Amino acid sequence: MPSVLTILLVDANGRRAADLAHLLGEMGDYCVHHHSGGLGLAEQVAALGPDVVLIDMDLPDRDTLEGLRQVSNRTPCPIVLMTEQSDAEFVEEAIEAGVCSYHVGNVDAVAVRPILAAAVALFRRHRQTTSERDTATAQLEARRLIEKAKALLIRERKISEPEAYRWLRSKAMRESRKLSDVAAEILARAGEMP
Repeated sequence: MPSVLTILLVDANGRRAADLAHLLGEMGDYCVHHHSGGLGLAEQVAALGPDVVLIDMDLPDRDTLEGLRQVSNRTPCPIVLMTEQSDAEFVEEAIEAGVCSYHVGNVDAVAVRPILAAAVALFRRHRQTTSERDTATAQLEARRLIEKAKALLIRERKISEPEAYRWLRSKAMRESRKLSDVAAEILARAGEMP
């Protein structure tokens, strides 16, 4: 975690937000910015680039949830929600909107630090896992295209599997392209869906 954590505090209650911002400021290693919730949340996150978004509301409104969805789609970051309401349906909506840490009731000042640290760590782990999954999926798709293109070459040119692979690899090297891109092009030219 960075030595100074930039927090975007989202709370429609200005007095409560000021109290929490003061409390976090006293801890010394937080830089707190405030947003009242609702519309414009995604734009504020994009402009500020906070390390974490901390939502402290009785029950966030639909505009705030939509703002969280936009944050998750545009500029994902850890989102912590502290609320007075515990509604199973709302919890699901909040998680789907990108909340990675959900807390009901008053949170003790001492507990805020580990809650924020855990949210940041969970978010990083989730991003790493998602990146690894996306890489593996892309590799499998590339392999599928290459295998399909080799099968097409074997059929059309009456060559062996190693010869088909060498042909694809040679073409990719000559054109300075990825093997999977060459395979996709060959399949598209033959009218086969890649």
